[in-house]
Amino acid sequence: MRSTWRLIGLSAVLAGALTASHAIAGEDSDTSKAGDIAALNERLNRANGTIQALKLEIKDLREDLNFERTVKIASLEHDMRELRQEMVKMTEELTRLRTAANARTSYYAGPGPNVPTGIINLHNTWVEPVTITINNRPYDVPAGGKLSLSNQPAGEFVYEVLGIQTPVRRTLLANKTFDINVYSR
Repeated sequence: MRSTWRLIGLSAVLAGALTASHAIAGEDSDTSKAGDIAALNERLNRANGTIQALKLEIKDLREDLNFERTVKIASLEHDMRELRQEMVKMTEELTRLRTAANARTSYYAGPGPNVPTGIINLHNTWVEPVTITINNRPYDVPAGGKLSLSNQPAGEFVYEVLGIQTPVRRTLLANKTFDINVYSR
């Protein structure tokens, strides 16, 4: 904006300096010619000064334009690259967090040392495979199959035969065996 107004002002000054009024023919005397020449010299000197000022202004405008092109635009391009890289990092982090939130890891190491345990036996005499959950942990037992779960902590537990029997609360005694039988009724 600043450079546009400068350019308009410079153009107006240059136009005014170069526009000369025509001299009207008058008396033919040496003094009037000398005065006219002096006036013309003065006008030429002013026009020359104006031209020099215009050259300086144009030089300043070019410097400003080069500064805009080389420094400011390069700085903005650098900032844009940094912002793009930051967006890529944030997108990757968001994807990683979503993946981690959806992944579920479960681990049961069994009871610690010196904890009384027992055995739970699962028997399936049903004609189809069944899933039995013990304390919300599923165990698949094939038709006619058996599964023995040793080192189960003694005490109260809940089991369910999915689709056949609702949750039931029972107690496993230390060093004893508890049998769960699935059969047709």
